[in-house]
Amino acid sequence: MASIRKRNGKFQAQIRRAGYKTISRTFAKKRDALEWARETELKADRRGMPQNLKVIEQTKLYDLLKKYTEEVIPKKKSAKNETVILKAFMRNKMCHKSLAEITGDDFEIYKTERLKRVKGSTVNREFNIIRHAYNTAITVWEMPLTKNPLDSITKAPTPKARQNRLTKEQEQSLLQHAAKLKNKHIYSVIVFALETGMRRSEILKSTYEDVSLDKRTLHIPDTKTGHARTIPLSSKALQLIKGRRKKGMIFPVKIKAFEYHWQNLCKKAKLVDYHFHDLRHEAISRFFERGLSVPEVALISGHRDYRMLARYTHLKAEDLVEKL
Repeated sequence: MASIRKRNGKFQAQIRRAGYKTISRTFAKKRDALEWARETELKADRRGMPQNLKVIEQTKLYDLLKKYTEEVIPKKKSAKNETVILKAFMRNKMCHKSLAEITGDDFEIYKTERLKRVKGSTVNREFNIIRHAYNTAITVWEMPLTKNPLDSITKAPTPKARQNRLTKEQEQSLLQHAAKLKNKHIYSVIVFALETGMRRSEILKSTYEDVSLDKRTLHIPDTKTGHARTIPLSSKALQLIKGRRKKGMIFPVKIKAFEYHWQNLCKKAKLVDYHFHDLRHEAISRFFERGLSVPEVALISGHRDYRMLARYTHLKAEDLVEKL
C-alpha cells in the first residue's frame, strides 16, 4: 500500500508489500509522488516489485549517458554532433545524481537556466537525445526505472522559422563575387544548390557515378535522413555536370575550404546572417512558385513529412493574385 508524507518541504512516497523490500522516493511536488506511487504499484501488480532497486540507486545519470555514448550513438548518422552535445551536458552537476534521485523537476530547472544562454531549439535537441537514452535504458537494458523523467517536460519555445529569401540583387551580387574566385567549383556549387535544393553535404559527396545523363537524374545515396532519393536535374544543373570531368566527385571541394569561401562571399555580397542552408530554403520555395505540387517538391527535397515543407514555403501574396 502506498503512503505519501511530507518531510522537509518535500514529499516522500513509500510502497510496502508483504514479502518485499519497502520502496520509497522523494519528490519536490506531491503530484509527482502520487504519480510515481500509482505507476509503481501497477507495475508491481503486473510483474511483481522491482527486485534490484540498487541498480538505479547506484547508477548515476553520468554513467547512463556514458554507456549510451559508447554503445548507441556510434550507430547513428549524427554520432559526431550528438557526442559533442552529450559530453557537454555530462559536465552538469545533475549528472552526479543517481537515477533514483532524478525527477522531472531537475530537468525543468536545467531548462530554465539553460534558456538564459541558448535558444529553445538547442535545449530541445539536448533533451531529445537524453530522452532516447532513458528509453534505451528502460526497453533495451531493462533497468528498473518506472518512468522517463523527460516525458513530463514540455518543449522549450523556439523562434519562428527563418524567412530569409534571396532577392534578385543579392543573388546577382553573390554569384558575381563567386565567379571571381580562382576556385571555380564554389560558384558551381552555389548555382547547383539553387537548382536542386540539395544540402551542402549531399552536393559535395555527389559523384559522376550517381548521375544518369539519359534520364537527367541524380541519385543521392547518403542523406541526412538516411533515406536515399533520386532527383530530376534542371537544364542549368545538367549543364554544370556536363561541363566537367567524367569521374570522381562532381564538385571536388573540401568542406572547410568551402566554408571559408562562403563566409567571405557573404561579407562581400553584404548578406547578413545568411547560411548556405538558406539556399535550400530558397530553391524549395522557387519550386512551389513554379507550380510544383507538394508531392513533387517532397520527391526532390526528400521531406517524408509534408508538413515540414510549410517552413520552407514562403510564397508572396502578389505572386498568387493571377491564380485567384
